[in-house]
Amino acid sequence: MLKVNLIAALRAFRRQASYSALNLTGLAVGFAAAFLILYAVQDELRMDQMHSDNLYQVLRTASFDQGETVLTWTVAPQPLAEELRANYPEVEHAMMLRYEGEQVVASGVEKFWARGFWTDAPFFEMFAFDLLAGDPATALTQPDGIVVTESMARKLFGAETQPDDAMGQAVRLNDHEARVTGVAADPPASASMTFEWVAPASEFYSRNDWVMDWGNNAMELYVTLRPDADIAALNRKMSDVLLERDEIEITTAFVQ
Repeated sequence: MLKVNLIAALRAFRRQASYSALNLTGLAVGFAAAFLILYAVQDELRMDQMHSDNLYQVLRTASFDQGETVLTWTVAPQPLAEELRANYPEVEHAMMLRYEGEQVVASGVEKFWARGFWTDAPFFEMFAFDLLAGDPATALTQPDGIVVTESMARKLFGAETQPDDAMGQAVRLNDHEARVTGVAADPPASASMTFEWVAPASEFYSRNDWVMDWGNNAMELYVTLRPDADIAALNRKMSDVLLERDEIEITTAFVQ
């Protein structure tokens, strides 16, 4: 029976070769598109899965013109992080992050444009990026410190450089003199946050005192919450603080 059906199918294919080829091409393209979509969805679902479920970004909405204009921001004022650290027991860590595009990182005559950011000390305790050398708790506590990735260390100090060899080496970040206080593993492909260097936010604050104002919205704010944290209550409390301190008509903050 199977043989008869195959012979019939082949005869039909010969009689209508162009039509059959078009159908087969459409079927092949459909299968290929389905596999590509499946791969893209799986890749998206893997994104940032290495981080803790207790890690959140603080977002905020702001209403202007008596509610006619509503904006959602991925940035928050720096003093809110200080407030969370000092007065919110449900918050384990809070940190700010500032990205300004690629910066010049140099050592001796070696100079590179490299992607990175300024952030507060708890970064490597909050995010699951491995340090191959250095202490996650202290790597970003010194204003003249800098953490570089393993591949960045080899660019700066030579292809055979091991993580421990890079520790303490002198580096320039733009015009700022620094020393390597940590070497991180290169971020995995499944991380949405990529970098080649990370510098202490304290150095950025020292050059930009406007950041310390409640009215600024120039940095991203991330928190890790304790397992028993009431997220709805936290959102209400953050919103109340912003309404007290900011000049925006209506504003709310929430973690996501």
